[in-house]
Amino acid sequence: AELEQFKNNPIMLFMHARAQGGILEPLSDDAVLPDSIITITSQPSAVVGPVSAASSDTVSLSVVAAITSGAVVPLSYQWQVNNNTGGSWVNITGGTNITTGQPGNMTKSGATTATLVLDPTGTTANNYVFRCVVTATGTGATATSANSRILITA
Repeated sequence: AELEQFKNNPIMLFMHARAQGGILEPLSDDAVLPDSIITITSQPSAVVGPVSAASSDTVSLSVVAAITSGAVVPLSYQWQVNNNTGGSWVNITGGTNITTGQPGNMTKSGATTATLVLDPTGTTANNYVFRCVVTATGTGATATSANSRILITA
């Protein structure tokens, strides 16, 4: 009866059985789980700031996410930025600076973690919007956080 809910979804049946210590064949590399297996339980703040571009204060944006299906699957994180002028979302990449097409030269850390840290010192990235895409590694399932807008003053 416990597994009845999964009878029409063999992928979820496998994930449940694996989480319970059952033995089944492994998922194929192209298996896709429904996005609903990820829940973002804590969203980044909708608006952060105002923060002074003349100070050395940092801004942290965080998400907390969990797998809801009982499966044991690691989560990965990718923060994105949008200049809020109708452009597309851009992945924030490694290194210490957000590059062309992204806010000024805001130094940062955590582009692929649950917490992104930005330093708006000397930047003109007022009203830029950030979000985090959370992925259940190896499944194709994703969840996207709420947007967070950064207010920066001169």
